[in-house]
Amino acid sequence: MEASMATPMNGSVVKAFNLLAAFKDARDGLSLVEAAERSGMTVPTAHRFLRTLLSTGALDLLPNHRYVIGSALRGIAFADAATNSAAAVLAHHVQQLAAHVRETAHVATLDKDMVRYVAKAETQRSLKIVTQIGTALEAYCTGVGKVLLAHKPGEYVERYLKGGDLIALTPRTLTHPDALVAELRKIREQGYALDDEEFETGLRCVAAPVRVNGSTIAALSCSGPTTRFTDEVLASHILTTVRRAQLIGQELERKHLYRIS
Repeated sequence: MEASMATPMNGSVVKAFNLLAAFKDARDGLSLVEAAERSGMTVPTAHRFLRTLLSTGALDLLPNHRYVIGSALRGIAFADAATNSAAAVLAHHVQQLAAHVRETAHVATLDKDMVRYVAKAETQRSLKIVTQIGTALEAYCTGVGKVLLAHKPGEYVERYLKGGDLIALTPRTLTHPDALVAELRKIREQGYALDDEEFETGLRCVAAPVRVNGSTIAALSCSGPTTRFTDEVLASHILTTVRRAQLIGQELERKHLYRIS
């Protein structure tokens, strides 16, 4: 009799894969109970696996308490993006914004409390910001970061503030937690954020939330030197950026694209 060469399966890996497979075609994500039902797990078991998958970035948890495929898996699948993908939508609109304001434009998301650029279009002007897609920056001192923090639940912001000191990058950086909380409240009320030389001296930025089904999933921004971002120009850029962010959200909703890479 020949010896069996079968490799024993790791039960935890199989369960994790089955849980991830439950998210197929779940465009709005899944609640804890829905994930348990689809995967055939008990709710406590599903919750334990979901927490593990969250910690690895395989899943993300939206403000409405629904789980969606996370940045780690989206990055793996990014090569399969098609014309109607979220990446294509972002690329189109960020290019439109950059062309309109003649400044560098970005789309960013929060990834483990850091801002990460997921789309970018540069200005053709010689004096411009040098960044790369995938660049990670602190959230508290950037326009996109403050927009994203402003639309996070209070408990998220509280935990974020306990995670470390707010280091001054310039004399204008907000370094006191109470000042940042007040700024986030103002951002929610007015619908946009400003980085007025808080990240880098001589640099200004306006950012607006990209909202899909009531949730802020990203932030859109345009940035440039203070010599060009005068108060008058800034007022115009605010209107343009807010409107373009709204258009992005509307197109993503229309195409049922509720997550971005």
